[in-house]
Amino acid sequence: MEQNRNNRTRRTLIIMYNAETGNAPLLKAAEEYGAKVIYKYGNFNGVALEIPEGKDITEAIKYFRAVEGVISVNRDNTVRLL
Repeated sequence: MEQNRNNRTRRTLIIMYNAETGNAPLLKAAEEYGAKVIYKYGNFNGVALEIPEGKDITEAIKYFRAVEGVISVNRDNTVRLL
């Protein structure tokens, strides 16, 4: 996957959702947006999505923040320990 200088994957979002709402609204929104589900986390309520080429990542963040049940939307990031 393509990465920038900050070691952040450029087109991946990590999205957390409310357990009571579930992931159905988020997965439907992802399909409608054309995003690919990369991973459904089993230990917590979240998914990793790859945003399609040609879509602005900032606009994608705004779009997914407005989805029912979404708690947070963050760009994927790699942390390096010193």
